[in-house]
Amino acid sequence: MQNFSLEPYLTIRNLGYLILIAPVFIIIVLFLIDDSGDISNVGTASYANLSQQQSCSTGKLDGEKGATYGQQTREGIKYNVRAPLNYDKTIAHPLLVVYAPAKANPAKSEKLTNLTYQATSAGFIVAYADHPELSTSSAVKLASIPKLMQKNGA
Repeated sequence: MQNFSLEPYLTIRNLGYLILIAPVFIIIVLFLIDDSGDISNVGTASYANLSQQQSCSTGKLDGEKGATYGQQTREGIKYNVRAPLNYDKTIAHPLLVVYAPAKANPAKSEKLTNLTYQATSAGFIVAYADHPELSTSSAVKLASIPKLMQKNGA
């Protein structure tokens, strides 16, 4: 009769760790390989408290409502913009900039955070920025997105 023994690296405890860690690893891998682009679910903002909103001069902001893809800064940083479906160019909107984690792009960042519907329904304009290569000037390049949006409108 032969004794059944596991190899040292296949102990019950290590198999338990593998069972706990494998789903997390699989989710991370799926997130990194998923590059689907069109996942926007843009909401409609409520302008009921218009007296509390800061107004803009007519025609000053030329942004579009809904989802806008493929914007780019002068420095080459790509970003996608989400504005409320009922975006009013005469009302100032708060801006929320979401910076992508390492090795992610704006679409992956939007999918990961799942902020679009809640933020646009609350009247925010959301900009999902790409992840640039790490350098000493990366933060400065990313900081150009809010300035560019303020200058040109969403």
